Amino acid sequence: TWGIITSVTSAGIALTWAELDDYISHAGGEPASHSVTHAAMGSEQAYIDELINSKHIINSNLPNYSCTTFLQPGPWSGDAYLDRFFKLDNPIGQAIQANYQQSTAYLGQRWMMGNVHYRYGMGWLLGIDYHNTGYNLPGILATLDIVSETPGLIFVISCHGVQEAGGTASYAVPADALKAIMDKLADLRDQGKIRLMSLSQAYATVFDDDLNLVVDPGFERCSPGSQNPFGPWVTKGPAAI
Repeated sequence: TWGIITSVTSAGIALTWAELDDYISHAGGEPASHSVTHAAMGSEQAYIDELINSKHIINSNLPNYSCTTFLQPGPWSGDAYLDRFFKLDNPIGQAIQANYQQSTAYLGQRWMMGNVHYRYGMGWLLGIDYHNTGYNLPGILATLDIVSETPGLIFVISCHGVQEAGGTASYAVPADALKAIMDKLADLRDQGKIRLMSLSQAYATVFDDDLNLVVDPGFERCSPGSQNPFGPWVTKGPAAI
């Protein structure tokens, strides 16, 4: 999923429209709106104009594809930053719903599908940009192994750009690290453990409601006690990896 800031692409600062068209036609994927200017706006209507106009510009420049996904920019704050479901009722949220089939505004931070009878592993967004603290390629690769063992989980991986191998710029992934991550994803895909999808494909995916159902009845039962007076078992508190 390519998050396109239309003013940047039109100015030829990043990938051009022709380069985006060439990549998507060969590698697949989808063009998604990341607004026109990727900046905080001065009014509610200005935010709405950003998301409507960016979609129109993308469809005009990439006529072979349809922009159906909106990725809300980080600088959008207040009512424009739709980090709670109730905010989708405000005019900006309504405009997103009226113009796009799917948006990261609908996600929150976790995305689990189906009736989750037994949840394990993790469900989080993974940013693979290089940061001065916390960037750990072995840790990222190990995380992908955990994700691949977690049925019913849609796991979103993101980066803002690509830099030369070994680069340390904050908002771009080093080329050698990106290759290692893509090779890992391809290997997990070839093993049949994961599917690689655009956001629009992920939203359209249907899962079996019994996914993650634990079939061992002994596992799902426990004797009522002081910590769990009702039984079957319940868990309390977070489990961190």
